[in-house]
Amino acid sequence: MTARFSTGRLDDREPVFHRAVNPYRPKGCIYLTGAEVTLSEEGQVASRGQFRIGESCYIDDTGHFNAAEFVICYNQLMYTTLAVAVQHSLLPAFSHWTLDDYWARQLPDVLIHKLTSSYQRPIDARGFRADFTITSLSTRALSRGMLTLETSIRFEDDNGGRAKGEVALALVNAPASGDQHDP
Repeated sequence: MTARFSTGRLDDREPVFHRAVNPYRPKGCIYLTGAEVTLSEEGQVASRGQFRIGESCYIDDTGHFNAAEFVICYNQLMYTTLAVAVQHSLLPAFSHWTLDDYWARQLPDVLIHKLTSSYQRPIDARGFRADFTITSLSTRALSRGMLTLETSIRFEDDNGGRAKGEVALALVNAPASGDQHDP
């Protein structure tokens, strides 16, 4: 799969990255340290993120990456990837969205409606990476303001730690092509 678009490495110095992860409080909950978003020749949006969990934001150190951290890390990489996809119109369904449309909808209107995850080997939370892919996007319900996305994610570290998941998203209150400036 050849990339026809790549952001290069994004981190907290980039406005779109900073804004996508900014809702996490306290700031110690921002585990995503960098990301690169790509669009393949085949039209598939994907990203690779680097993570570091210096200290868990909600529990004493478990010594490994766990299910709650899976969801937090997934969300941070997914939010960043969707922001870039909107910013650069990487998917036809986002071609009429503005970043303001996305920011208004990021938290209230991007919903996980199905999640499966599995953990093959413990991941060292002090440093790991993830590959995120939008595997399909449906506009069937767009007339009702909804886009559905099927996504996959694969986490790994340098010591063979691995976890993966499939996540179905619903983007509700999606702007129709005629109301892109009215979130």
